[in-house]
Amino acid sequence: MILSERGLKAKPLKLKILDTLTEDKLFECCIAKYCIGKWKFILVGIYRKPQLQTFEFLDRLDRLLEILTSLKDAENFVVGGDFNINILSSKSEVRDFKNVLECHGCTYLVDFPTRVALNSATAIDNFVTNLDKSITKVTGIVTALSDHDGLVLDIKTNVSSNTERKYQYVERRDFSDSNMNIFYNLLSHESWISMYQANTEDKFNIFENIFHYYFSLVFPKKKVKRCIKGNKYSWINSELLADHNRIVELTKQARQTGNIEFLQYCKQLDKEYKSNLIQCKRSYYDEQIKNSDNICKKSWEIK
Repeated sequence: MILSERGLKAKPLKLKILDTLTEDKLFECCIAKYCIGKWKFILVGIYRKPQLQTFEFLDRLDRLLEILTSLKDAENFVVGGDFNINILSSKSEVRDFKNVLECHGCTYLVDFPTRVALNSATAIDNFVTNLDKSITKVTGIVTALSDHDGLVLDIKTNVSSNTERKYQYVERRDFSDSNMNIFYNLLSHESWISMYQANTEDKFNIFENIFHYYFSLVFPKKKVKRCIKGNKYSWINSELLADHNRIVELTKQARQTGNIEFLQYCKQLDKEYKSNLIQCKRSYYDEQIKNSDNICKKSWEIK
C-alpha cells in the first residue's frame, strides 16, 4: 500500500502486465505516479514473502524493472519494500540480486540493518532506484511499531510541492461533567405538565420536544477548526506518546550495547505499550459512540 500526503499530485498506475507478476502473499506490488512541480517520478511498493524461491523472486523483479524502464514517464523511479534478501550477507543470492539491478541501470540504497532481533541483524528492506545516488539519503528509524525499522528516503529535487496547510470545520458538543449536571438539573426541575395534560398520542412528541430543547440549550454544536494536514490520532494521549518515545530511545541504547537482556526488556515494554495502545483506542471510540446523537451512524463512521 502507498499512502500519500494530501496536496501531492499522485495517482495510482494500474498496468495489466503486472497481473502476470503479482500474486497475493507471494509477490505483491502497487505503483503510483507523482508530479512535484516539473519533476515526475514513479513509486513502487513491493513485498516478497520468504516462501517465494529466490530465483522466482529475482525473475519477477527483473520483469518489473523491465516494465518500469519501458514506461514513458519512468525517467525517475523508486522501488521500496521488503525484499527478504539480506544485503549484508555473502550468499550468492546477493550477487544475483545486484546483477539484476545492474542490468537495468539501478542500484540499492540500504546497506545497514533494518531488522534487528536478539541474535541477528539483517538488511532485508531496501530501496532500488535509477536515480543518481548522490541526490538520495536513506535513514533508518526505530519505530517500536514493528520488528522492522522504518526507512526514510530523502531525494534532493530542488522543487517545491507547493502544499498548503488545509483546514476543515467539525461540529462538536461539550459533554463535560459540569454540562451533564446542568442538564440533569434542568430535567429534574421540569414540571412536564404540558405532557401530562396532552392526549396520549401527543405525549411522546411533547416529551421529545422538551428533552431536545434542554439538550440543545446545554450541549449546543460548536464548530471547531481542525488542520487536516498531518492528522493526529485523537485517542493517543501524552502518556502513550511518552511511553513510545521512551521505548524508542531504550531500544537504540540496547542495540548499541548489544546486551540481550536489555533487548528482551525493550521487547517486553513494547508488548505492554501495544496492549495499552489498543485499550486506549477502544475506550476512545466507545466514548465517541456513547456520546453521539446517532449511535448506529457513528459506529459505521469508525474505521
